[in-house]
Amino acid sequence: MRLDAEDLINSLLVTHLRLIDPDIVLRDIINTALGYDAIGKDELGHGYVKYHPWALLDPPRERSPQGRQSYLGAFPALRASTAGPKEGVSEADLLLELGNLKTKVRCDTLVVFELKLRSSLSKSTAHDSQRDQATRGFDVLWNRASRLGITKFYFILLDNQRAPDPLIVRMKSPAFLRQQFGARGGDHEFYGSMAKRIGWIPYDTVRSIIIQCLPRIKSHAEYQAAEDLTFLLNEVVQSSVVQQSFDLV
Repeated sequence: MRLDAEDLINSLLVTHLRLIDPDIVLRDIINTALGYDAIGKDELGHGYVKYHPWALLDPPRERSPQGRQSYLGAFPALRASTAGPKEGVSEADLLLELGNLKTKVRCDTLVVFELKLRSSLSKSTAHDSQRDQATRGFDVLWNRASRLGITKFYFILLDNQRAPDPLIVRMKSPAFLRQQFGARGGDHEFYGSMAKRIGWIPYDTVRSIIIQCLPRIKSHAEYQAAEDLTFLLNEVVQSSVVQQSFDLV
C-alpha cells in the first residue's frame, strides 16, 4: 500500500465517508475547514450526499475553446485584454453534491476537496503560467454552480501541512478575488462573501474530528468505518511526520 498516493487516499476516504452519517462527520469536516457553520445541523443525511471522486469540471465560457470566441464577442473589454488562454476541463479530486434533509432538496450545495499529501498547490497551470491551481479550482467550481443555479459552493484544500498553503491564504483576500474575477461584477462586500467559501483542513484535524465523533455514532457498521478511517489517517499523518524528519536532516 502506497500511503503517499493521493489517489489511494481519495478512494479510501470516499469509501469510508459514504458509510458514515454525514451529519455527524462530514458536516464537521466542512465547517471546520471553512471556520464557520456553513452546513447546518440535521441538514445532511444518507441519500442527500453524492460523492464524485475525480470529477471533470468545465472551464468558464471565456476560457473554453468552444465558447471563448462568442463570449468575447459579447464583452469587448475582455476581448481587448484577451481574457486569458484557452483551457480544457479540470479534474477535481472530490466533488460533493449536498442536499438538505430538512427541505428535501436533493442538491443545493457543491463542495470541491483538493487533496495534497507531500506536494503543494501548483503556482501555475498547463494553460496559463499566471493562474495557480487554487484560483482555477475555485473558478471551475463557481462555473459549475452557476450553470446549475446553485448559490452555495465551497473549495477546500485537504493536506498534511501545519499551516495553510500561501495560495489558499491569498484566495481568502477579497481584493485578490476581485482582481481575478472582477469581470463578473460585484463589489468588495460580494468578494468578501466569496472569500468565505475557501477553506483548508489538514488530515490530522480530520482524524481528530472523527475520533471526537465516535461516541455519537450508533450503528456498528458506521462505527467500524469511522475506526478504519481513523487508522488510515494515522498512517497518513505518520508518513508526513517521517518525511518531515528526513527533510530536516
